[in-house]
Amino acid sequence: MRHLQSSKGFTLIELLVVIAIIAILAAILFPVFAQAREKAMQTDCLSNLKQLGLASHMYSQDYDQRFMGEWQAFRNGQCTTWWPCTNWQIGWYTGPSTNPNLYGLNWAFEMQPYIKNEQLMTCPATRLSGWNPADNTDANSYVYNSDVGDSNWYFGQYSPALTEATIPKPSDLIMFWDKGDTERVVEIQGWNGSNGCTRSPIPSNITNGGWCPMCYGDWVPPHNGGRNYLFCDGHAKFAPDGMMWDIEVPQDWYFYCQQ
Repeated sequence: MRHLQSSKGFTLIELLVVIAIIAILAAILFPVFAQAREKAMQTDCLSNLKQLGLASHMYSQDYDQRFMGEWQAFRNGQCTTWWPCTNWQIGWYTGPSTNPNLYGLNWAFEMQPYIKNEQLMTCPATRLSGWNPADNTDANSYVYNSDVGDSNWYFGQYSPALTEATIPKPSDLIMFWDKGDTERVVEIQGWNGSNGCTRSPIPSNITNGGWCPMCYGDWVPPHNGGRNYLFCDGHAKFAPDGMMWDIEVPQDWYFYCQQ
């Protein structure tokens, strides 16, 4: 007589053990995947800044070694001083093309012939700003240093941008940095030290903004507590926010401290 053998399946205990193992592996691997994704975005952002650095040097080659001006006067003469002049209505790309009577030329607009890729202006890790948030045609994640674009910005008057020859330490002078949000505005900001040209500890109220790179409260560090920087010699690197204003920072990262 032939006996039929019954197949044996997983018991409930065995199934729960498998599920527990999968859950443990997921808990271990998901943060690793997230960190890898964040590192990839940080690398993409750093590449964007390097491309901006190449474009800025190509621009300077065409303009007697002078870098881009931060913000030129409105074409209709409404504004003859420094940015933003009036109404805080600043468009970085389409403004001078679509409404030249309102929008003056700006550093990002002037760089477009050397970039020819709008995506370079946006860091993939930044969030949408609540102030003039970006749209499909205007988006900018980076800040241009007024120390470079307007050599006398701290006097409250417009002056030509720096030339390469006038920068004593181009490898120590910041040109662009990643602000941590994306908006339509062409960002321009003087590199503010916590105590001018003197090295000093981090002020107790630094988290409230007012010092670069966190010049404003919504400028959050987009990459693991820090952001990417481009220097005037063309090299780019990542640095934590705290490193950029504490006693370890060379004071010659500000142009007026190099003079």
